[in-house]
Amino acid sequence: MKPSFIFFDVGGVVIKDFSATAKMAELKVAIGIKPEMSQKFDEYWKTTELSICSGLEIDSLIPNLNRTFDLQLPAGFSLLEEYIVRFDKNEFILDSLSLTRSKSKIGLLTNMYPRMLQEIKLSGLIPEVSFDLEIDSSLVGFSKPKPEIYALAQKLANVPSQEILFIDNSPANLVEPAKLNWQTHLFDSTDYKKSSQELLAYIQQI
Repeated sequence: MKPSFIFFDVGGVVIKDFSATAKMAELKVAIGIKPEMSQKFDEYWKTTELSICSGLEIDSLIPNLNRTFDLQLPAGFSLLEEYIVRFDKNEFILDSLSLTRSKSKIGLLTNMYPRMLQEIKLSGLIPEVSFDLEIDSSLVGFSKPKPEIYALAQKLANVPSQEILFIDNSPANLVEPAKLNWQTHLFDSTDYKKSSQELLAYIQQI
């Protein structure tokens, strides 16, 4: 069935984030995480990130990070900026976005830290395409792969579930949409050029 609403993930699809890179290791070095504390930081971040994507202000964690990991991050330091400066444009995605825009309504369905999506846009990382709907986990209070965010997306898209297509780079984030009878497409963020070309060919066939 031809989709009438197509959602794109942002990080790892529309833009190049930390997916399939060593950028997290680079960030840890940049903020002063010692090698012997690296695994502890990974475990801390794995649990804390869930709260950040649901609205916890990332830079409010800096005093706790300083205490827990013996860091010296100064007042005014922005961990959010440390993330965004390591993001890059996916220069291959524009054709897919433009073609999709000509065929159906389009939206963003993304896990974000507070203020991150706005800053990504201001940095010029997202192509200048008009999106009909943007669902930012940090604003709605729940994140992928929780069922609530997909239910909200479906409600706001206001089309039959089987007419929604969702493009994401995480298999785990496509499980709930499939249960809702959405169409899904897995984007491989290890090769943005190839995956963007495959996505373009997929959309051309719709």
